[in-house]
Amino acid sequence: PFAMWQAFVDRRRQKNQGTEYKTNQEEDKKSRHRKKMKKAMFVDVRKLSKVKPEALSLQDAANKQKISVIFATGNILNQRPKFSSGQGGIYTEELRAALEKVRMDRTVKSVVIRIDSPGGDALASDLMWHDIQRLREVKPVVASMGSVAASGGYYLAMGCNSIIAEPLTIMGSIGVVGGKFNFARLYERLGLSKQSISRGKFAEAMVDYRGYTQEEDALATEDIENSYRAFRDKAAA
Repeated sequence: PFAMWQAFVDRRRQKNQGTEYKTNQEEDKKSRHRKKMKKAMFVDVRKLSKVKPEALSLQDAANKQKISVIFATGNILNQRPKFSSGQGGIYTEELRAALEKVRMDRTVKSVVIRIDSPGGDALASDLMWHDIQRLREVKPVVASMGSVAASGGYYLAMGCNSIIAEPLTIMGSIGVVGGKFNFARLYERLGLSKQSISRGKFAEAMVDYRGYTQEEDALATEDIENSYRAFRDKAAA
């Protein structure tokens, strides 16, 4: 019994010594870290803001070469709505202006377009695609897909030299949907009536108080099919 007790005491003593040694090591490490922090130099943020980008290797100081990143986020629309909050959305004139700016900037050597869009207006997508094609004639353009790059978002990516997608990016959806709302029965129930004065055979094709006529329906179908063929052929090229 005494031998067993002695062995138990020895084991506990060794364990305590090991724990004490480990604790001392941790204390020494913390002490060295505190000494290093005392010697470290702290810079005021106002001084740091005056540092030029090339000093932080964010820009090539010798040649001033840059990579421009353009964010294309939200639904694709031909123009910004009058009562837009200013957040989200890809608008034709705004994106085209950004593309033209980097195209003319000689210090920009390549462009990344960060796309996170479910799509939108077919005409707006096509106009932007043509401007991306114009840009890639001058400098490399890479499409970087975010969480979604579908329909019109994928349309924009097709105009770039290369496409990089994340593992969970929702992409694709090569298709075109068109039509209009017909609120005739709703207006009737509400006791409302609408009248319009127009000039031209198809001027009232998109009014919301009646459906398409036979000719209007044929024209709308032809327009949708033409948009789809253009989309399909660009994807297959």
